[in-house]
Amino acid sequence: MLFRSGKLALGIAVRTLTVILIFFVAIVGCGDQFKNLSPKDAIIKANEKLKDVSGYRMKIDAELIIKEIKQQVTLFGEVKNPGQVHLSGNLAGMDIEIFQKENRVFIKTPLTSKWVESKNMGLGNMDDLISTPQKTLNDLKDMIVEAEYLPDEMISGVDCRVIEYIPSEEKLKKILFEGSETGDINNVEAKYKVWIGKKDFLIYKINMDLKYDSKETGQQFINMTVQFYDFNKGDIKINYPKDLPL
Repeated sequence: MLFRSGKLALGIAVRTLTVILIFFVAIVGCGDQFKNLSPKDAIIKANEKLKDVSGYRMKIDAELIIKEIKQQVTLFGEVKNPGQVHLSGNLAGMDIEIFQKENRVFIKTPLTSKWVESKNMGLGNMDDLISTPQKTLNDLKDMIVEAEYLPDEMISGVDCRVIEYIPSEEKLKKILFEGSETGDINNVEAKYKVWIGKKDFLIYKINMDLKYDSKETGQQFINMTVQFYDFNKGDIKINYPKDLPL
């Protein structure tokens, strides 16, 4: 039962992480241009900017509550554009490692230490979650239904504009639970906060609160924070293991 819950949590974490990587995988423009941008347009512009970034590092902290059982996820990783990601860390006491190359995602299974392509672990069709940048921007434009500026904040010494937005429930269901019976998922509620550098238009932090009901496991909660740093560092490289079945 514990392994099953861990596997389910892994699926949720990877799905959510992949969505975040999709929606925040690219950001263009510099200088303080927020004055002439709506909150929604600022988010889209910030996402476009990361296309021009050669690479960056990130830290992911998440808490998942399933049937009143809390599970912690902590991941560190590197992103090398285009389409290369490496993440490693801890999920509910188990070591986890993830590699992405273009539209393929591989996870080292905690019990066997073998690499498995994510769709073979019952995590849904991950390939469908990895879309082209243009499709990503179109999804983001359609997904945001409400957005507003919040008071500015400092993140790691960087002066940031803060934007809070609410996504469309139906579009979020389609993206997060692709490959699942979406009829089994109800009452999806989500709220995002994004911290964008005022001078460079880079995203420095994302926070997401997600709540939904699943017919299989009941009510579930996810709180996830992703911090981005070391933009354009020359030492960021993705070294794929020799035994990875690319």
